[in-house]
Amino acid sequence: MVSITKLSHKGKVDNLGKFKPDNIDFFKFDFESYRGQRVSVSVSEAKETRTIDQNAYYWSVVIRSVMDAFNRDHTFNRNMTPYATHEFLKAKHLGFHRVEFKGEIIDVPNSSAKLNKKGFSDYIDNIRAFAAEYFKINIPEATKK
Repeated sequence: MVSITKLSHKGKVDNLGKFKPDNIDFFKFDFESYRGQRVSVSVSEAKETRTIDQNAYYWSVVIRSVMDAFNRDHTFNRNMTPYATHEFLKAKHLGFHRVEFKGEIIDVPNSSAKLNKKGFSDYIDNIRAFAAEYFKINIPEATKK
């Protein structure tokens, strides 16, 4: 069995004090792996992470624009994929943290998924500025809904 040290689920506590997870099936799946074991549960106020619209804009406009510029200019002497472009941008704009794997220290890019709405907007603004400076492209702003 894979040992996961921390699971996180968002939801709402109703007026009767019962937790209602946002995704009940995923919640049940995660807890199933701990059947018969003692667990520790902690509760905190949920932080607002990036929105679905922000995520869609990021992948369809921002990542696509930078990836196309990389590939047009043959920046890395190979075609970049959306995932490779995402990893590069995280490393450049969000920095790294170190993890140990079998005695080896590895630098891993920080996660964009943990950014709140404002942090994710700032991340996108930094990427837009980077693209304007290095590739002379203007990535359009997200449309307001």
